[in-house]
Amino acid sequence: MRSFSFHLYVLLCLFLFSSYIIDMNAQNNVPKVTCIYCGGTGRAGYSFCLFCGGSGLMVDPQYQNQKAADYGKSLGLCLRGQMKLIEGDYSEAFDAFREAMRLENAEAMFFVGACCELGMGVDVDLDLAKECYSLGSEYGNLNAKQAIERINRDGYWPATDQVRQSFRTILKTQIEIRSNAAMMNRDFNNNWDSKSSKSTNNYGSCPNCHGTGRCTMCAGRGEWRGNDGKYFDCSICHGGGQCPSCHGSGKLR
Repeated sequence: MRSFSFHLYVLLCLFLFSSYIIDMNAQNNVPKVTCIYCGGTGRAGYSFCLFCGGSGLMVDPQYQNQKAADYGKSLGLCLRGQMKLIEGDYSEAFDAFREAMRLENAEAMFFVGACCELGMGVDVDLDLAKECYSLGSEYGNLNAKQAIERINRDGYWPATDQVRQSFRTILKTQIEIRSNAAMMNRDFNNNWDSKSSKSTNNYGSCPNCHGTGRCTMCAGRGEWRGNDGKYFDCSICHGGGQCPSCHGSGKLR
């Protein structure tokens, strides 16, 4: 387990170093070739070439293809990690997230941070968790950004079986909601003029709280007890104890 932390530290150092280089000299880090549209002249008639911006150079197509392939691979790895996490296979999940993070997947950076914070597939390492969240936030991941805000405001989640189970339950629900939303959009497009699609009374139990109306992260208590014995508001329901998906009603349309 500790070897995971060591490798992640190395990975984070590489990411932070590469981010610094990109900020200082981004253009030099991307391989360029002669622009195929202007032949390297930077001109197109009486104006500059719109494709290369007048530089006479364009990004190497092989580099673009590799980046596209890496992006697709990282999406698959991140999804695999989420499914393994739901199944409770923490080790497989962490390995998938770590590999996706190596491919610069911002969502995977958040999940690696969560694994380090809650001890899922790796030893609990709060400092490393926050570094992963910070890196994911720099890459534009909203969950990672909110995790940093939550840690600064309320502290870290306690690494207990109950919290790990709650995290998995919420993740499963989010995936189900995304899947159901896609099905609903499909059905609505196919039946937009049917009476059933216009019904205002078609409500079902909320898949997040299973109809209880309570926040599944804190079991409706609205607060958590930290490692120092102090209590802080649940970062999911913000102390209200209500399910954020159905707002306490227990039902979703």
